[in-house]
Amino acid sequence: MKFLKSALLLPICILSTSVYAAPDAQRGKVLHDQSCAGCHDTKVYSRPQKRMQSLAALQGQVKRCTQPAGAEWDQQDLADVVEYLNSSFYQFK
Repeated sequence: MKFLKSALLLPICILSTSVYAAPDAQRGKVLHDQSCAGCHDTKVYSRPQKRMQSLAALQGQVKRCTQPAGAEWDQQDLADVVEYLNSSFYQFK
């Protein structure tokens, strides 16, 4: 009986885990350069009056910028771009 419960729970556990990989900053840079550099260069991220004050704010801003940039990114793409920007410019924890 114990084996049967374990066997039934295994597929549920597998399905409930994230299908996304860990964020990849290198891939994020490629996506950024393809979609974001058309509107601005990276100087916007290092200006003295930074608009981003938290990781959550950065995540929200990246998501909002996808539509004007014409980027059709999934959650993994968004995470990769945020990872690139955060590791390269912001260093939010």
